[in-house]
Amino acid sequence: MKRLFKWSALLLLTGTILIVLGLLFGAHKNVGYYAHGFRIIEKTTKTRSLPKINNVRINTKDAAITVKAGNRRQLTTRTIKTGQPQITVKDGHLTVRVKRTPVAKAKLNFDANDKPVEVILTLPKGELNHLKLATTSGNIYVKDQTSKNLSATTNNGSLAMKSVKARQSSQLHSRNGAIRFNTVRLKNSHVTTESGEITIVKSQLTKTSLASTSGDIHLRHNKIHGQINLHTNNGSIGVQATPATGYVIHSINSKYNDFFGKSFKESLVKNQNTGDTFNLETKNGIVKLTPRFFRPNTLYCSQCNSQKRRYSQCLKIIGIVLQLTVLSPRFLVN
Repeated sequence: MKRLFKWSALLLLTGTILIVLGLLFGAHKNVGYYAHGFRIIEKTTKTRSLPKINNVRINTKDAAITVKAGNRRQLTTRTIKTGQPQITVKDGHLTVRVKRTPVAKAKLNFDANDKPVEVILTLPKGELNHLKLATTSGNIYVKDQTSKNLSATTNNGSLAMKSVKARQSSQLHSRNGAIRFNTVRLKNSHVTTESGEITIVKSQLTKTSLASTSGDIHLRHNKIHGQINLHTNNGSIGVQATPATGYVIHSINSKYNDFFGKSFKESLVKNQNTGDTFNLETKNGIVKLTPRFFRPNTLYCSQCNSQKRRYSQCLKIIGIVLQLTVLSPRFLVN
């Protein structure tokens, strides 16, 4: 028993010594395995103050991009020491370029605290002339910003926006990733993804096109102006709207679609001459339209495609349901 205790104490002491030596010689640092062996990956975070800017252009390789509101104009970069960003500020134009980082080139990345390479831009609430963001691999997130023209592109990552206004036009694209917008205002906009869902909630869309090669498209509690185009090759389309809006719907390979409680097969045209129109098309999926707002004192009538207050019928239906649920157990007992 004493011999076992001695060996255990010796192993514990040896392990403690090895851990201390490892920390002294850089074992706590991030390590990557490359073609020529192991290398230490050193990350650094820097924050820079910025003057007033009207135009922003950020182009990164393998880095996430965040643009948010704050009291101070500043740019925070979390990058690799050997891959420092190129930052230029001139005549109100901010340009940021981040090259491909050693982390992305590593065959193996032994990182105990693997925070992504990231560019964070903080600006006071105001209006920009141009906001252009692009990354080859990384998420893009924009919050509380207004710009006349907006462009955001990621090849491999999600695209998310909240409380964002694009007053004139916007081009928003994710090659492989979901697109999620909340309380945004888009005008003359094109939103596309090759593989991923598109979800827009509580927003205003004016003359906007949404397209997904493979993925569903969901619109909930939005207001539209002009023609809104939704197209997906492989996915379903779900829209909360009002029956009075114009609709041109094509669902090529679906035998069942839902127009406010009324089923239809492949094509449907309603109120085409109205100014606000949905143009919905899916080649492999279903189309489902539901009322935008639900009220407890409103009964939806699918026959006339309108919402009417029909209290008497509501009371009759409630009475029948109560009879079935309350009386039926008594009959079963007897």
